Amino acid sequence: MKPRAGVARDRLERGRSQGQLRADANLDDVVEILYGPICYRAQLHKGPPGRTGGPNPPPGLRGPEP
Repeated sequence: MKPRAGVARDRLERGRSQGQLRADANLDDVVEILYGPICYRAQLHKGPPGRTGGPNPPPGLRGPEP
């Protein structure tokens, strides 16, 4: 996760230098806000956002079979 967070921080720094973000924005906090929910879901083995449940979601929520 650290390499991806580093890439995100670099992009945020470019945005700040281009005037897209406030000069006083704490970029470390912004990265935490962006990646926090993703890490939380990964720790709970829920998969990426938009997917339902863990390994065995209820039958009505499984979606089409591949």
